[in-house]
This record gives sequence, C-alpha cells and structure tokens, in this order.
Amino acid sequence: MSEFEGNPVKVVAQRTEVADRNFSDWRVSAERQDAIARQLKEVPRSVDDIEDGNVRLREVEDGFEVAFVLAVTDEKFIVLIIGYDRKGEMEASMSYLKRAAMDALPPPAKTLLEGRKRKDEL
Repeated sequence: MSEFEGNPVKVVAQRTEVADRNFSDWRVSAERQDAIARQLKEVPRSVDDIEDGNVRLREVEDGFEVAFVLAVTDEKFIVLIIGYDRKGEMEASMSYLKRAAMDALPPPAKTLLEGRKRKDEL
C-alpha cells in the first residue's frame, strides 16, 4: 500500500496582467515565456531566490528576473508570475507587486497566505 494519498498535486503556472505587459514590453517570445514557466514549475523554490514576504525574485536569464508567488489550493500548487524586468528593477516596486499578487490569487490560496481572520477583524 502506498503512503501517498490520492492523485498527485497538479503544479500550474499563471501570470498576472502586469507580468503579461512586462513580457510584451520586453518582447519575450512565447517559447521563452513557456521555458520560464517550465523552470519555475520544475523548481518552485531555489536557494538562489530572493524572498520578500511571499514574493520571490529569481534570475531566469542573463540580466532579467521574474517576481512570483507560490500558493496552494485544494487542487493545485500555483506558481503565479507577477513581474518580469531587468535584474534589480523589481525590488524597488515590491509593495506594488505584493498587492498585485494577492489580488490575482484565487480566494482559497489568498486565505492560506494571509491566514484566517479572527472574528474581531471581520
């Protein structure tokens, strides 16, 4: 009998509208975007990632990095790409990226990252 329960968790990569615009602004090909998504799905956490709260920054190619968050729902492990820019540029806009990431997550994943609210916070 296997110690694993049920089906494997599906790992998916998604991106926000901001990330979409960043990819477009830098003219990143669809093939390169797919390669970045594949890399993040295969290695969602790396010792080389820069972490700021829930947001992670990772250099994905020479001189460029992505900002992303990791989230979990009952059905999926989500790698949400929230930005793409020259290395070092996204750290300056980290608070904006955090807000954009939280707004883009599905409610169950958002609840897990934020934590449940106490009755007096409702």
